[in-house]
Amino acid sequence: MPLKASQWQTYLEWASYAFRVSASGVLDTRQIHTHMCYVEFKDIIGAIADMDADVITIKTARSNMALLDAFENFAYPNEIGPGVYDIHTPNVPKVEWMKTLINKAVKKVGR
Repeated sequence: MPLKASQWQTYLEWASYAFRVSASGVLDTRQIHTHMCYVEFKDIIGAIADMDADVITIKTARSNMALLDAFENFAYPNEIGPGVYDIHTPNVPKVEWMKTLINKAVKKVGR
């Protein structure tokens, strides 16, 4: 993202367009996924939707699902895959903790 907020919209429009162009030759029988880590989604949720990826996977385990807050008041048109296990940590979460995260995700995105 550009440092100047006044340049964000132009950049986001360009980035969304570039993503759509890069996926435009893919057969309709294939799913397009995008993955995002540690993003302030509230600032860019519209641009993420404009990418038109079939599925967005999000690194949400460390944030205790707080990153999904942006999706509570935004009708994201496609599928959302929140992460419940962070492979970059030596911590292996307990099954009960992962169930807790899944339940939080369902409450936030309603799916």
